[in-house]
Amino acid sequence: MTVSNGGGGVVNVASVAPAGADAGRLQASGLAAFPRALGPGASFTFTLGYAPVAAGPAQATVRVVSDDPTSPVLDAPLQAYVGDPKVMLDLAQILFGDQLVGTRSDPQTVMLTNGGYSDLMVSALTVAGDDPGEFQVTSAPPAPFTLKVNQSATLTVTCAPTMAGPRSGRVQVVSDDPLSPATLPVSASGTTPAAMVDRLALDFGAVRVASTAQQAVTLSNAGSGPVQVLTLAVTGADPMGVFTIDQVAPLTIAPGGSVVVTVTFSPQQVQLYKMSALTIGTDDPKLPMGTVTLAGSGVSPVLSVSPMALDFGTVPVGQQSTAMPFTIANTGNDVMQVTALQLGGPGQVAFTLTPAPPDPPFAIAPGASQTYRVTYAPTDGSGDDAQVLISTDVPGVGDVTVALTGVGAEAVFAAPVDMDTLDFGGVAVGGRKSLTVTIQNAGTADLRIVSLTVTTGSPDMPVLSNDFAPAETGPLAVPPGQSHVVTLTFQPTAATSYAATLEIDPDPSDPAILPVHVLLSGTGVPTAVSCVTSAPDNGLDFGQVAVGAASPTQFITVLNAAGTAQAVMVASGAPEFAIDQDAVTIAAAGKATVGVVFTPGAAQAYGAPVTVSLPGSAAPLCSVQVRGVGIGTSAPTDGGELVPLTSRGCLMAGARPPERDAGGLPVLVLLAAGLVARRERRRSG
Repeated sequence: MTVSNGGGGVVNVASVAPAGADAGRLQASGLAAFPRALGPGASFTFTLGYAPVAAGPAQATVRVVSDDPTSPVLDAPLQAYVGDPKVMLDLAQILFGDQLVGTRSDPQTVMLTNGGYSDLMVSALTVAGDDPGEFQVTSAPPAPFTLKVNQSATLTVTCAPTMAGPRSGRVQVVSDDPLSPATLPVSASGTTPAAMVDRLALDFGAVRVASTAQQAVTLSNAGSGPVQVLTLAVTGADPMGVFTIDQVAPLTIAPGGSVVVTVTFSPQQVQLYKMSALTIGTDDPKLPMGTVTLAGSGVSPVLSVSPMALDFGTVPVGQQSTAMPFTIANTGNDVMQVTALQLGGPGQVAFTLTPAPPDPPFAIAPGASQTYRVTYAPTDGSGDDAQVLISTDVPGVGDVTVALTGVGAEAVFAAPVDMDTLDFGGVAVGGRKSLTVTIQNAGTADLRIVSLTVTTGSPDMPVLSNDFAPAETGPLAVPPGQSHVVTLTFQPTAATSYAATLEIDPDPSDPAILPVHVLLSGTGVPTAVSCVTSAPDNGLDFGQVAVGAASPTQFITVLNAAGTAQAVMVASGAPEFAIDQDAVTIAAAGKATVGVVFTPGAAQAYGAPVTVSLPGSAAPLCSVQVRGVGIGTSAPTDGGELVPLTSRGCLMAGARPPERDAGGLPVLVLLAAGLVARRERRRSG
């Protein structure tokens, strides 16, 4: 040992001597006489000898006494070991438990420590016992190796049974420990799984589209070890989601146990599905992979209604029209239940459905049809709109309607007011409604009308004269005692109020017959155009389409419930959704089909509306939301009783005209739907 002065002044060392419990076993030699002065940086060295008297650890100190002001007494600890090395293991045994025959276990870790009083030299690590070949020390320092006192090394041991049943052995540490070899018992149980499937095929038969059916497959284990189900999935070419399961791998089946896998069949359309299988992968060498074939048929009724609209035209009030038929057919491959078949709408009382349908629900077999007839019997001179409502259990199809339209024709005379009026009420924009004015000659000579004209409306409601179009403009002659019916048709082009004047001008050569002015009015109401698709949400979903590729065409049906043809414009909200036509004219109570193709330009989700609007209008009448994903690689007018006019000079049918000269002169009488006729006598001069 060396004592040195690390300071800047002289240190006087008074003594250096062993101290502590085992100081008597220490001998110092080479020490000079004390006190001893050490200059800056100076030192001296001496030797210590240890003479043990028994095995075990020894502890003492060397005490240096000096005039160092900071450490006047400095103790240096000493430690020594005397005795043999000793092998110590931190585990008493290793239990590997169940281990599949032919497979190697996870490694188990053992800590080897020298717990003796001298170096431990390990010369070998071996495995002995009943089944030494099935256990292996897989990780350890290369033998021979030495461990200092209290030094440790890590060993790892694995098990790989070659047959079923109990397996045992012992790991041996051969060393210079007097008790060598040290042993570590190891054991395991070799197991053999036996995976079994209770069926090889599932046939779901016929299942309604948009509904589900379920069947079960049982996986069992008849072996002595657990079965690990590593894969469990539906594979094949059928669309995703048609066949699904309720279990997810990995899962374990204990010996003698089982797992039930429920398979659900959800047909998406009418077709046979037979391109899928339930694939099962296990760790059983005898059944590493198994399949259960899956099959089923999607069936569904398909509703067909023809025609979709019945227009009865003009029918005299109090009379019944000829019956018009429509047919409900089931063109699908499953029974269709009709859950509702009835008249509806504001004008339904004017229509009759025959034969009376049975109480719903009633069935229509695949390929069968039922024909019904509708008659129209108007009760007044206004137009009637109604529909036949048809509800079925066809998946994805809502209520279907057959539009019913008709106009009653009548002549009603009302009491005189300041202005004679003819009100068409509300008429759909782009539609039409006709009312009549009857010119009756109650006199004894021909009534000659030189012209019938429609002039523009009042200043606060300016309209073009052709919004109220007369069927004829004159001249015309009405013989005595007869009448002539003039039809006026109101065709609004915008949703607003309209007004105009019908002027009936008689032959000016008869000063007794004065012109008649009729105020015409009506209101344009929004057009009855709607958009429908076959999807439940009334949209179009193209699903996933490769970038740059074009999808199959999907269709939007545009319905026109009005009684007249309607021209509309069709526009797509995104260039990726191309439409096959941008201008369509839909027949009265008819429909048109617009095709849409999705061509994605990038791998992303797309969505946009396809809108239908009137020409020149920015407001859509209806719209359909389309989406896809690009992937890489009028109130009726009350009728009035026919009564003679007052002294203003007009007569109604049945009233006696005033007498004139023997030659006879014509007398003008007007009858109109909702019309008050007024004749003003011309004043001479």
